[in-house]
Amino acid sequence: MLALPSHKLAHSSVAEAISAEEFEERFDRTIALDFIRVIKVFGYTQETMSDYLRFDHRKRPIEMRVLNRSWRAEREDENAYNKINQKMGLRPWHKSDAIRASSKRQPPPGALRRIVRYYQWPPTIKAILLCTDTTVHEGFISFYECQEPPPDGGSPFKGADRSMIHLVSATREAADVLHYLETQFEYMWKSSDSAEGVESAE
Repeated sequence: MLALPSHKLAHSSVAEAISAEEFEERFDRTIALDFIRVIKVFGYTQETMSDYLRFDHRKRPIEMRVLNRSWRAEREDENAYNKINQKMGLRPWHKSDAIRASSKRQPPPGALRRIVRYYQWPPTIKAILLCTDTTVHEGFISFYECQEPPPDGGSPFKGADRSMIHLVSATREAADVLHYLETQFEYMWKSSDSAEGVESAE
């Protein structure tokens, strides 16, 4: 069977496994489309999401909805983890402060609007859905790798520089999968809390 060149395969497929390096180029290409109105992010700490939003993106009337982990839940896990693993000389897990600090930062001025809500459970899905006003057009889908304990210490949930699936809603089956994932996002969104709600519970 004759193998297709990789560049042709990318354009002929609705689903493809890609590297973290390829993500930025493809994300940038799609978000430039005028009909992208909503970005839905299954996140953890939101340490890198803003890196992909250029100045011209921020001028667009886009709403970015981000799911991050509650810094209170993160701190509880950190404390328990660090008591055990620091004795083995592993680097401590310290992400709760970064999550809390991120909750207080506002995006630069522009039309783009960012809303963040915070969930209690450990991070699992790592994904970005690029949506029109009514449907999910495209998705970048992966999962947080769980390492217990991670060889280099820190959080056991690793998401940076991980491969992912790039899925485009060019077929009914692909559109269905993106819809299934969107229903999970909406469920998690309703089950999560605002930054003010997390603060008030402290």
